[in-house]
Amino acid sequence: MKHTKTRALALALVLALTLALPMGASAAAPTFTDVPSTHKNFTAIEFCVDNGFLVGRGGGIFDPDGSLTRGELATVWARTFHVRAHNFDDATKTHGEVDNAIVVLQGMGFFDGVSPTHFDIYGTVTREQVARLVLNTYLPGITSTTGLAAYSDAASISGWAKNAVSVCTDFGIFDNVVSGGLFKPQQPITRTELCQVIYNLMQVSIPTMYSISIDPSITGGSISADKSSAAAGDTVTLTITADPGMTLTPGSLTVNGTPIYSTTFTMPASNVVVSAMFQAIASPSPSPTIYTVTIDPSITGGTVTADKSTAAAGDTVTLTVTPDPGMEFVDNTLTVNGTVLSTVTFTMPAANVVVSAMFQPVV
Repeated sequence: MKHTKTRALALALVLALTLALPMGASAAAPTFTDVPSTHKNFTAIEFCVDNGFLVGRGGGIFDPDGSLTRGELATVWARTFHVRAHNFDDATKTHGEVDNAIVVLQGMGFFDGVSPTHFDIYGTVTREQVARLVLNTYLPGITSTTGLAAYSDAASISGWAKNAVSVCTDFGIFDNVVSGGLFKPQQPITRTELCQVIYNLMQVSIPTMYSISIDPSITGGSISADKSSAAAGDTVTLTITADPGMTLTPGSLTVNGTPIYSTTFTMPASNVVVSAMFQAIASPSPSPTIYTVTIDPSITGGTVTADKSTAAAGDTVTLTVTPDPGMEFVDNTLTVNGTVLSTVTFTMPAANVVVSAMFQPVV
């Protein structure tokens, strides 16, 4: 995946810086005349201002309900991990802090333009766009669908933002921002809402993500996982697909060498490699040829019956010999295809058979 290593390094830097920020009590007195201590986002706004993420508009005004441009969001977001314009006299200066922020965020894969050649600095920023920025920066690789159930307008969330909104909701990133079961994904995010998002982020315990790899040496079939990375304790679901004429070898599905016996497993606190073996499906044994067992119709003075009228070669056939009253069986006359039987059972040959016998009057 593009930017994977860069994002991993960047995330470590972000965590090291942001988690070290002071999270103490808010200022004793309001900093801005339009953000009284009773404002629902007072603590978040004061926190962001104290840490230099956002500043007022001047004249003691914060403008909490004002919207942000994409350039302003880039600047604020870069400040959250202490990226500022440099003051070195022997390095080329950018046109301003926003240029520096865009270079850093785009280079890390956090914040792209609206096209390959246009960032749209003055474009407005929506709630769902901020959710995607949070996911890219702080929660890369995490997937979720459960969070969307909190919103009655989930269907209006753009497809590219659904996972981001769901993950952010699971982590409480939009707590004290959205209300009434509505996310309002295309609504421009306000300055106070962004402060609350940042404040919430600084209090989240971000899980360590571990990679899920599929053994590239697998032949005869394929395995896929429903996610490429997961936190310890997450459930990972596998899909196993055998090639035509092949089947999964029993007991060969493994995670880090340990056999698993279902298509789900619980992610350990480590990277994992999933492997399996496939084998050819054994050809079914051909159906045996069935032969007939016929009793000689010319027998008189008694009857001979068989326990089956047909049988495959190798089957055991049992005969019952019954003389009529006043008659007795003539020894050595019970035959199968002319061969004398010494008992009333025989092994079916690979041929149809005729059973015969003779009876005589009792002397």
